[in-house]
Amino acid sequence: MDFDRFDSVSKAEDGFEYHVLCAGTGRPLFDNDDDPYKDNGKPCLVIMKGREAASVRAAMHEAKKARALEVRGQEEDGGGDESKDVDFDEVHDILVKAGCAVITGFKNVNRAGKPARAKDADWFLNLNRFVGPSDHKSFVEQIASAANDRARVLGNVSTG
Repeated sequence: MDFDRFDSVSKAEDGFEYHVLCAGTGRPLFDNDDDPYKDNGKPCLVIMKGREAASVRAAMHEAKKARALEVRGQEEDGGGDESKDVDFDEVHDILVKAGCAVITGFKNVNRAGKPARAKDADWFLNLNRFVGPSDHKSFVEQIASAANDRARVLGNVSTG
């Protein structure tokens, strides 16, 4: 059997499209101002890479180094206490950095009447917040989950 078809690392770099769900209802969103839940053939999509992509791992490594320097600076100033629990805002900020590393664009997602672009990832991911366990996931939680899902990049490898 040729195991190249299980190469989620290189396929993660190729990326995929993720259909965004409403953070309040969990329903798929469409570019339809009259009814954003009505399928008009224009799904709101985030174009993204998988978490295993080399470029994403490199970006996350840099973000981790920057966070470590920030924490070290706080400790030297007497402000950081890493024994404290991380709060939801800190988790959200970490997820946003990770999300910005995976998002490469959008389809049918607008910002101020213009198509959103990759540089709008931070804006998009901060439209709602991570609040902990919930039936309906914030945009940043959806992107984190999709980026970590190998099935999104490998598809059904048993048919390949």
